[in-house]
Amino acid sequence: MFAGQHRLKVLALTLLLAAGLLVSVSIDQGINSPGSVTASASALDPADFSIDFHRGQLVLSGFTASAKHEQALARIVATEFNTDEPTLRFRPGVAMSDDWVPLTTQLLSAFAATQSASATVTEHALQIHGVSSTPELWSERLDALLEVLPAQMTINHDVIVVDDVVSLSALCERAFAQALGVAVEFRQSSTEIRTSSYLTLDRIVEVANDCRAGTIGIRGHSDATGDEAWNRQLSRARAQAVADHLTARGIDASRLVVAGLGSSEPIADNSTVVGRGLNRRIEFELLQPSI
Repeated sequence: MFAGQHRLKVLALTLLLAAGLLVSVSIDQGINSPGSVTASASALDPADFSIDFHRGQLVLSGFTASAKHEQALARIVATEFNTDEPTLRFRPGVAMSDDWVPLTTQLLSAFAATQSASATVTEHALQIHGVSSTPELWSERLDALLEVLPAQMTINHDVIVVDDVVSLSALCERAFAQALGVAVEFRQSSTEIRTSSYLTLDRIVEVANDCRAGTIGIRGHSDATGDEAWNRQLSRARAQAVADHLTARGIDASRLVVAGLGSSEPIADNSTVVGRGLNRRIEFELLQPSI
């Protein structure tokens, strides 16, 4: 295996620990499990299911159709995943279609073809995000999943597939570019991040976890209103607020480089309200992605 490919697989959140067929599984059985975080859920609630496969942990949570269904999911975990302590938080439910069992079991099987991934399933939608370094296996498992996807359900799958022709630098830069969909916004004259920006920051966290050798530059910008010394101070404070948010989500502070540039690099006309709003922004840059 090429050294570059090896680094790709390592950086693509290679999460699993060696286990075997006798893997120990922790299961919260039903809505009456002591200490279960879902103890108040009703079996008549709309069906939902989620899988999180990240940082050496596999967590399944959601409604199941029967004990047989739960056993089938646990069997897939034991035979296809190398993890010592998977957590299965099952809740018996009745408000689910006949497609629920094949859909959730095939989804879990598809996850075995990834290095890290997360998914949520509801009655009408399936969303998957992750990284796979086995293109052929992932394609095969995805096709099998699509075959059992109910007609009324939409699917949004954003899985980065790593192969020999994709360099580490290209992979990280592409993922980083895809993460920056919405601007980071703050309350007026404040360093408080608006909740509407959390999705963008969550995506930055995902990329930072995938590209662990990279450093992230965070640059704050302001409009040209007021004193420039204050503008620089506020823009840096906002960049630091973003860095603090990422650190709170598990990103090492040593990987974050913060700068406040004030109004020195406008991207729009400061004489208009819209232009000033565009100039008040946070910019990210992925540095040293291929170290």
